[in-house]
Amino acid sequence: MNNDDFINSENVGTDFASNKIDEDLHNSDTNSLKTDEEEEESTGCFFIKAILVILAIIVLVCFNPSKKDHRVEIQKTMEEVIQSRTRNGHSIKFGQIRDFEEFDYHSLYVCSWTTARIDGRKKLLTIGILGWTHAMF
Repeated sequence: MNNDDFINSENVGTDFASNKIDEDLHNSDTNSLKTDEEEEESTGCFFIKAILVILAIIVLVCFNPSKKDHRVEIQKTMEEVIQSRTRNGHSIKFGQIRDFEEFDYHSLYVCSWTTARIDGRKKLLTIGILGWTHAMF
């Protein structure tokens, strides 16, 4: 069969079309396999990220400072304030010290803070997260 006979043959179009279909099917199978692998990898990454987020929340909750931790920070800071004021010749009213002893503890499980009424206004005394507390006065 020469080239002219091959080109004029009825099977030329169908052979080419069937080869093209076979090639497309092979490529789509390969692409679908890659998609499945990517989905499995994506699902695995999702679970790893979810586990890390859950562990981070557990750590934050476990190390959230307690009311006692805030009280210790307030007492420590008050001692520093009293010492610095008395060294500088300032007087401190006992009512101000008593206001710091009666405070409200607030917690969102991952962080906490304390407030107290001082001079008729509610003020932030301490904040805490991950076992760390800081006085705000």
